[in-house]
Parts: sequence; structure tokens; C-alpha cells
Amino acid sequence: MGRLTDAGAAMRDLPLPPRLAHMVAACDPEDVATAAELAVLLTERGLGGNDVDLSERLRRFRNDRDSRSRGAMSLAKGIAAQSREAVRRTGVGKADWATEGDLGAILALGYPDRVAFRQGQPGNYVLANGRGGRLPELSPLRREPAIVIAEMQGPAAAGSILSAAPLDKAATERILAGRGENEESVAFVPQAGAVRAMRVTKLGKAMVASVPIKLPIDERVGAALAEGIRSLGISRLQFGKDGQRLLARLRFLAKAYGPPWPDLDDDALAESVADWLLPYAPGASSLADLRADILGAAFKGLVPAAFQGRLEELAPSHYNAPSGSHVPIRYEEDQPVLAIRVQELFGLSTHPAIADGRLPLTLELLSPAHRPIQITRDLPGFWRGSWADVRADLRGRYPKHEWPEDPAAAKATARTKPRR
Repeated sequence: MGRLTDAGAAMRDLPLPPRLAHMVAACDPEDVATAAELAVLLTERGLGGNDVDLSERLRRFRNDRDSRSRGAMSLAKGIAAQSREAVRRTGVGKADWATEGDLGAILALGYPDRVAFRQGQPGNYVLANGRGGRLPELSPLRREPAIVIAEMQGPAAAGSILSAAPLDKAATERILAGRGENEESVAFVPQAGAVRAMRVTKLGKAMVASVPIKLPIDERVGAALAEGIRSLGISRLQFGKDGQRLLARLRFLAKAYGPPWPDLDDDALAESVADWLLPYAPGASSLADLRADILGAAFKGLVPAAFQGRLEELAPSHYNAPSGSHVPIRYEEDQPVLAIRVQELFGLSTHPAIADGRLPLTLELLSPAHRPIQITRDLPGFWRGSWADVRADLRGRYPKHEWPEDPAAAKATARTKPRR
């Protein structure tokens, strides 16, 4: 069987609810009268008015001379006397922190779980028990960095604070010295696109303060960076043009051939980023550290070594045109596209293809000014068919260029200006 503690015995003698009895019994001896007045104020609704700020209500209560207030003040004096006697008799000690006349510190003895710190917008607070609270718009307490809440109502995420007292800096430090905890936090900060390390001071579930510190040299940094990429999405990485083209080529191969070409859709890449990317970027702590060349090497690393040599054969990055130009191939969904000026394909009697010649390129044929003139997947058919109409139009718009009747037998050119 358990027995009543000295503190419990001291509290039992007081005609107050447990929280308020502890507040009166555990405060500094010189603060017992104030604690008793505050306890009566909280049990007698309307005493001292209805201001959210308990220090203001306590001031008015002390100045009120009506019979109800005088009776309540007499009750508070009796409770204070009872508490002094109970403490003397039981020898109960006071709290871990001194109250030293601070009303917030006194109230925190009864409501340690409701010590709250301002976070975010003015008037928003997070309590030590994890709840969120909001002060009324016109309350002067909105300026206070720390308060102690006696009453609140509404949802846990954002309750309305009905009564509270400010907690001054010295009292906050004393409470933190007794109950606060310091921990090191390593987390990805989306606004900065980087991992940051902080030394965080907490009281229960409420963050009180955070101070930047040097990043540790351990696996937490990489894990935080990977989590940041997963939450932002793979599109936030700076692939660069070459990286984007390489990724498009690999995705094309995965769709066209399947395994062992890897699945590189955004969700799959984001989910496994710690496995395929971070080994190529030791020490990286930000998105800026993940350069395009690192991403390119990591993408290639996803391809089994035995197949890496086939990448250029099956999905080349460029097409070597009859004109001698090295023209980039654009990989779009299932169909690779080659945008090229029509003169650069003169002399070609077969349709350009990739994947060992099995997949024809979609040709976006362009004018000398790089304006689209035709889209085809059958170049020989185009030469034989609609070329005559296209040729007539081109001769009218670009009369100084050569537009042969039989382009399959003509000489290709990369010249951008006609001969003088």
C-alpha cells in the first residue's frame, strides 16, 4: 500500500483543487499570499474582471472593495495561513525553481504542462504538453515570449487562451534549468535547400530556442538530405541540360526494353535517393552540392555495368547527320524526336532510326530559319510525296538556297546562309 507524501499531506489541508493546492504549497514562502490570492481568483469566476491577463485581474481583485471581493480576499488569507502551517508541519520542500515573486512562475507550479512559448505568428503559442494556443487579438500578452496558461478551450491544435500570466526571462531560465532539455537537431530546411544543425532547447514538447551549430560529420546529414529530396520531389535537383537528356534516354530505355534498364520515374528516384545518389556525393549537405556531373554519374551508376556500353548504341544522345552535324535527339515519352533542318538530310534515302535500327526517329523537319515545315516518320516517302509542295514553298521564302527536285540524290549541307 502506498502512503501519502509530505507534499500530499500539505496539499490535503488546503481547500483547493490539486493543481492550485500544489501551487500554494510549493512556492517560495514570501509568495504564499500571492499564490493563495491567485488560487482564489481562479476558483471564483469573475473576480477581478475577465481580462485574459491574470496579473491585471489580480491587480483589480486587490483593489476591489465590494463584499464579494472582500470575502474572497479573506479566504485567500486563510488559505495562505493554512499553507504556512501545513508546510511547517510536514516539512515539504518547494519547487525545483524559485518563484521569486513572478506570477507566471507561481502559476507554473500548478500548471507545469501549460508553460507556453510564442511560435510563428504573434499570439500563437505552443504548450509544454504539445497543445497549441492562441491569444485574443487585443491582448497585451501577445508581446510576451513565454506565458503560463490557466484556462483554455477549443481544439488541441489551436485552442483559445482564456487566462494566462506572463513568465519573465529570469523565471523562464530557472524553469528550464530544472526541467528543460537540450538536444541536437539535424534537419533539412526547405527554404534554404540545405541541411542545418541546431541546438534546440525544449520544455516538454515545446521548443523554446534554437541556436545554429556546425554540421556533424556523420550519417545524419545524408539521411536528412535524402529526406529533404523525398519531400520536395526529384524535380528540385539541378540536372542541367545534359542530365535531363541522360535521364530522358534512360527512361526511354526502361520503357522500351524493361529490366535490367532501371525504373527512373520521379517517385522511384525520390524514394531511393539515399541509395543511388548520395554514394556519389559524400559530404553533400545541400541541393547545390548535387551538381549536374554528380547526378549524371549517379544516373549511369543505376545501369548494370554489362549494359552501360549499350546506352549509346540503343539510345544515342545525338544523331550524326549526312551534313556532318551532331544533332541532339529529344526523348519524349515513348518516341524520340529529331529536330533538324531539312537540307542536312539531303542525300539520305533511308529513314533515321535508333535501337539497332528498329525504332524510327520522329523527324521535325525545319527550314533554314529553324521554323517547322513537316513532321514525318517516313523520310523516303516524304521525298517522293509532299516534298514537291514543300519545295515550292521553300523556294519562295528562301530563294537563294538550293532546293533540289530529288533531295535523296542531293548533297547535304549544314550551311545556315546561302552562297553569295
